[in-house]
Amino acid sequence: MILPKYVRFVSVLLFFVLLSGFPVAGQKIIDKSSDRDARRVYSRIKGLDIGTNIGYVAPTESFLKGDNLYQRPVRSFTMGHIKLFLQARRGSQEDIVYGSPYIGAGGFFSTFRHKYDLGRPWGIYLFQGARIALISPRISFNYEWNFGLSGGWKEYDPVSNPLNNVIGTPLNAYLNANFFFSWIVNRNFNLNAGISFSHFSNGNTTLPNAGINVVGGYFGVRSYFNRDYDLYRRYPKEKMLRSEKNMSYELLFYASWKSLKIDAEELGVSPYLDRKFFVGGISFSPMYRLGHKVRLGGSLDLSYDESAGTTFELGPYGKIFVHSGTTGQNISIGMAAKVDFVMPVVTLSGSVGYNLLNADKRTKASYQILALKFHVTRSIFLNVGYRTTSFQYPNSLMLGVGCRLGRGR
Repeated sequence: MILPKYVRFVSVLLFFVLLSGFPVAGQKIIDKSSDRDARRVYSRIKGLDIGTNIGYVAPTESFLKGDNLYQRPVRSFTMGHIKLFLQARRGSQEDIVYGSPYIGAGGFFSTFRHKYDLGRPWGIYLFQGARIALISPRISFNYEWNFGLSGGWKEYDPVSNPLNNVIGTPLNAYLNANFFFSWIVNRNFNLNAGISFSHFSNGNTTLPNAGINVVGGYFGVRSYFNRDYDLYRRYPKEKMLRSEKNMSYELLFYASWKSLKIDAEELGVSPYLDRKFFVGGISFSPMYRLGHKVRLGGSLDLSYDESAGTTFELGPYGKIFVHSGTTGQNISIGMAAKVDFVMPVVTLSGSVGYNLLNADKRTKASYQILALKFHVTRSIFLNVGYRTTSFQYPNSLMLGVGCRLGRGR
């Protein structure tokens, strides 16, 4: 199709245009005596990153093990990417506290060498990274996460692609984490090399959704447009502004939808229901700020899952009738331990919890949440999260908005 090519180009171009004027909100830890230019920590595009990921596909499903159109395992994955980024001004408190953090937007093209049953995925994404440790004046150990949207997939189809139980939609979420060494070659260039972890799925919004996990190598060349140094600098601790240990209180409202799979082998019909179920909830989290980067606390989670408690009945001509559960079966209340890794612009949050009230006995009691919180202001954030159960079963997306109150915000 011709249309997707134009969609790719326009989408990537729009990402870069938005990036050039991206306003950074969140924690303001710049000294009040700084001038106006110093406050504009991410004031202009800093550089261009071009690289590749070469990976091994984890054989988690029969399709990936060889039960596919090609009758051979899906083992290799190759990705080429291009990224534009902004970086914290050298000597600013963001640079000192967070390890020269940077943010940006990028795009990628990739292949699994299974064009006819997996497609040729492409994607656009936001990313953020920073230094973990300084190895030498020219070498640092860094991390970077990517989050975005991927397209170009050949999704499951009961007629034309019935064996593909890993990808159920033409558009899917793209999650990636890189851990790498960065070497300053000169004022204008860095070379990066390390390991990469990638995940593709639709967040259980449509089934099948087993997803694809990739682990491999990451290699890149980073070009800086206006860098004024060619060595990393170690700053004394007294350069860092003191972080008070205070409490904050978060209130999150979220909603999404999910699909459901039933045991239909004996019925002789597709196990994937052609229906979406509403998922939503409210979460209250007291959090204690340990420093600039870490918050620890817990959460009280009230969730509603329309699919909980549903029953099924096979009608005439193979039609499946769905009977919804009661309101009591749809609601669960849980408590979780929670940790936030705080960075400028985005906070990474993880929770491990247990449902104290869980009327639908088929639903797993333990749950886990991984989320990204995009700071709109000091008090308001957007939430993009994913909830699983028993550390292995996908549950639902968590798309919402939250507010943070208290001195520890």
